[in-house]
Amino acid sequence: MLGLSLNKSSADLVKEYFHAQGLKTQDLPKYISFKDYFSVEINEQKYVVEVNNWKNKTVNLPSIENFYHFLSSPKAKEFAGGLFITHKGYSETVKFFLKANPDKEIVLGLLENNISNPKKTKININWLYPLDYSIKNKQKNNSIQAGVFACKGGVGKTTVTAHLGLLLSELNYSVLLVDEDPERHLKRILDSVIKTEKKSLNLKCINSEELEEEADENYDFILYDYPPSLNGSSIYSVSNLNYCLVPINLSPLALGLEAEIIHKTFNYINQLNSSIKILALINNEIDSNHPTSKALKQEFKKALKQYPNAHLLPFSIRHSSHLYYWGKSNILSGMGRQSNAYQDFLALADYLIKLLNFNEDKK
Repeated sequence: MLGLSLNKSSADLVKEYFHAQGLKTQDLPKYISFKDYFSVEINEQKYVVEVNNWKNKTVNLPSIENFYHFLSSPKAKEFAGGLFITHKGYSETVKFFLKANPDKEIVLGLLENNISNPKKTKININWLYPLDYSIKNKQKNNSIQAGVFACKGGVGKTTVTAHLGLLLSELNYSVLLVDEDPERHLKRILDSVIKTEKKSLNLKCINSEELEEEADENYDFILYDYPPSLNGSSIYSVSNLNYCLVPINLSPLALGLEAEIIHKTFNYINQLNSSIKILALINNEIDSNHPTSKALKQEFKKALKQYPNAHLLPFSIRHSSHLYYWGKSNILSGMGRQSNAYQDFLALADYLIKLLNFNEDKK
């Protein structure tokens, strides 16, 4: 532990931490990076250091991806790797991205301040990665089985299922997608994407009739895409779900006709599975800061109070043109990774990963 001045930036505190250990640091010139990166020399090798100043926010994948892309650029060829340091912590998606992309050495650090004197603070960095983030062999009863359902078409059920499944697969989780809709939109979309992807995906998409063939397989996530009206086999599968995602499009109608559909959806799910946890997801949100949007959310939260097993997720899927296309134009390819929707689906994936890990801890 080191005594350091409080009126310095986090980056300055980290530099002092390195200096106290006899390590040299140097600011990177702006022609190399517009960010406030600096380098530290360890065992005669130089590493780039980024200090994240968001003290109350967990670092999500886009921040690490940007750091990774910088380290992969010609400007960073002199560096052996990178050190990324933050106050709050890292999402599960960050850890698995680094596991899946070992070609660049990125070490994650957690900055700890322990204020014991009004004039001084003690700083320590806990290095969290590399660690063994390999996926454990999970028994089937510990997998997350989630349906995506609403008693209405056009709310984005198939879009949510497909993007979520692809993203979880890209993060090295085994995913089974079950298309319960007789029109087979999900199956057609995923078959097309899987054929065009150059890298193999740990993902399989089947029709509901093929589900029995997967009985002996272990998957981390089993996601069901349901039509607005359920039939015999889909009604049965709902009884096995842990969770049900209900996409909701907020609009002034949400206080009228839409509200009736929401109540009908929640009541129907509870009739089929009284132990299920319902996760309400605001989908295709245009402007979260608009007064109308804020008012609708408040009204919706009030409506949810009559359902003890329902929970409004603390994030929404924002509107994006990349949600309407597949192949090279979906949110997981090209410019789609820069979209708001990509970050939103990362938040959704991270939420479900935490549920999966919670199930593991209960074993």
